[in-house]
Amino acid sequence: MNNLIGKTLGKYRLVGKLGSGGMAEVYKAYQPGLDRFVAIKVMHEHLGQDPEFVRRFQREASTAGRLAHPNVVQILDFDQVAGIYFMVMQFINGPSLKDEFKALRQQGRSFSLKAISRIFLALGSAIDYAHRHRMVHRDLKPGNIMINENGQVLLTDFGITRLLDGTRYTATGAMLGTPAYMSPEQSRGAKVDGRSDIYTLGVILYELVTGKVPFEAPTPVGVLMQHVGQPLPPPRLINATLPRPVEDVIVKALQKSPDDRYQSAGELAQALRDAVGLQPGDTLNKNPLKPIAPPPQIDDELDPQIGSFTPVGLTPAPEPVANEPALPPPASEPVTLPPASEPVAPTPVRAKSPLLMAGLGLVVVAAVAGLGFFWLNSAADPDAMAQRPATATQPPEPTTAVIAPVDTGATATAAWPAQDDDRDGLTNGEEQTLGTAPHQRDTDRDDIDD
Repeated sequence: MNNLIGKTLGKYRLVGKLGSGGMAEVYKAYQPGLDRFVAIKVMHEHLGQDPEFVRRFQREASTAGRLAHPNVVQILDFDQVAGIYFMVMQFINGPSLKDEFKALRQQGRSFSLKAISRIFLALGSAIDYAHRHRMVHRDLKPGNIMINENGQVLLTDFGITRLLDGTRYTATGAMLGTPAYMSPEQSRGAKVDGRSDIYTLGVILYELVTGKVPFEAPTPVGVLMQHVGQPLPPPRLINATLPRPVEDVIVKALQKSPDDRYQSAGELAQALRDAVGLQPGDTLNKNPLKPIAPPPQIDDELDPQIGSFTPVGLTPAPEPVANEPALPPPASEPVTLPPASEPVAPTPVRAKSPLLMAGLGLVVVAAVAGLGFFWLNSAADPDAMAQRPATATQPPEPTTAVIAPVDTGATATAAWPAQDDDRDGLTNGEEQTLGTAPHQRDTDRDDIDD
């Protein structure tokens, strides 16, 4: 996909790029009508060519757009321009939980158990709200949890995975989700429900208290296999100071069978609060986070008030040169056409009446008489004939044709979007969103995967 900075998508001016991934690119944009900044997730162009994706986009947009919760990033708009599909969201001017956790670790610090419990109370409320609206996230991870300027946490990307599941994007066997945080049933490509998100919350909790995810392997497939079949490494083996009640909460959240886990995110959050000893009413609203990580950095961000923005699909016209008259395009060298090799005889006119034939006869008689008189005079003075110059028929003037220069148009190019590997759960500690298992399809159109 071409860089869209300096373009407009509908009523939004794209001023800078926030990031990119395998399915979309994220831009910071300005909405003049409401004088505010928003975040726009622009789907890769090839997705708009998939009829299944377009159908899901139209259906899931209305569902995800109705989610209104203080701990969920609000989706403000879904639309398409020139075949490019995009969603407009709140712009959060703060770091992700992933960035904040990394910044703390670099200083030799970590989240306190009470801070983690407050975070999970907010996440539990948001996830239960989404589940009641039949929305399963299926790609929860620290990178999808934002911290705003007020120290509150907000979940983002609800509906993204649902939009792409079952389209040609996954028909090749690609699995949506991040291997390090995927539940066993999602790792197998089986049917998932809200309890898959509970397992993922358990992975995030494990990482926050130990500093690492529970399963690591050299390949994404190896990570998935461990989620399915390997026993959970006890958290206290990594962090011996972890209270046993907190470990018990983690172990239950990470059970292989969905029936053995907590059955709601709120239930998990309440169990963690009790294990930590957090007092009722002690929430992020009362004790907000104070992030040390910087907000998203944007290189070469445009000023939305003075920048020149061009609608997507249009090419900006070149600016005219001041004080110089426009000149016509130079003509090619004139091409001279050679004269015809043989003169073309005129087509004889055919007489169509007796009167016309009689007139022609009189002309012929007069011509013969004139020739006889001329011949008699020439015979009397032969030198006169010898001195009379011969008159030759002159060739026609050459014809000059001016051929206008050919207008060579610009050569169109197309670029296939690059894929971004987000490698979480690998031995190098990075992230990668990959997989190979097939997916279930929603065949009865009830918005729930069969």
